[in-house]
Amino acid sequence: MGTTGLAVAIDSAGNASVTGNGGSDFPTTAGAFFYDRVSLGQGGVFVTKLNTTATALTYSALLGPGTGSAIGVDGSGSAYVTGTTGVYDFPTTAGAFQTSFPGAFVTELNAVGSALVFRRF
Repeated sequence: MGTTGLAVAIDSAGNASVTGNGGSDFPTTAGAFFYDRVSLGQGGVFVTKLNTTATALTYSALLGPGTGSAIGVDGSGSAYVTGTTGVYDFPTTAGAFQTSFPGAFVTELNAVGSALVFRRF
């Protein structure tokens, strides 16, 4: 399965954050959030942040099976991703408003790409 970028957001410093669907061999960076079920051959939602000159990855994370279709970045650098998933056990965070499967999700990934701030359906 190949990689498809579907959305990009530019933060106030000029860094680009991209989301879409990455294949099972999608490159991740050390310390970035990684949901290992994606490595079972399913495509996965990715968030990759590039530096201002697009010459290096700030981070590259895999969030889980599915496709990221839109992304935004707030003033602190957190990425907000929406998309769809086809699995019932797509991980949500504790205290999420909705944790049962309807197919669409929203996620906040912290500014360094290492942890989910929240994820819910």
